[in-house]
Amino acid sequence: MRLRGKVAIVTGAGTGLGRAIALMSFGRLDILVNNAGGIAECGPVLGMTEDGFRKTLDINVTSAFLCSRPCRS
Repeated sequence: MRLRGKVAIVTGAGTGLGRAIALMSFGRLDILVNNAGGIAECGPVLGMTEDGFRKTLDINVTSAFLCSRPCRS
């Protein structure tokens, strides 16, 4: 990969703070790595509670969506 001269955010949350810092420090954003992930409840998927399943979706899907949305050009 050619990354020299590129501005990147590697994040584990969807708050948009990293984007604001990159824009303030460098004036642009070239790369976003949505690295957040995890499981809210350990064990077999079918043994998960509905609340645990929803929290897992938030950790893995919603956070990536919320962080990616403000980074679009």
